Amino acid sequence: MARSTKESDSQEVPRVSQKNGGGAPKRNLTAYFIWLGENRSRLAETVKPNKVLKAAGAEWKKLEDKSEWEEKAKADKERYTKELKAFGGGSTN
Repeated sequence: MARSTKESDSQEVPRVSQKNGGGAPKRNLTAYFIWLGENRSRLAETVKPNKVLKAAGAEWKKLEDKSEWEEKAKADKERYTKELKAFGGGSTN
């Protein structure tokens, strides 16, 4: 039996990844990710790099007043919804 050659395999069309949906607006961030963006550098100074997210998750869980970041997340969701409508996207969650 004949084996396929590398030459015939290379004729396949490469897949094109569209990470941002071809110009679609950037997705909204959750309260946790907004908080993480503000606190990652502080956490990185105290723990090993591979433990930053674990420490962040534990600290976020212990945090009692998350309203500051929840408000920012709500505003970011409104921004995303508005930009998505202007872009011509479908319904949002």
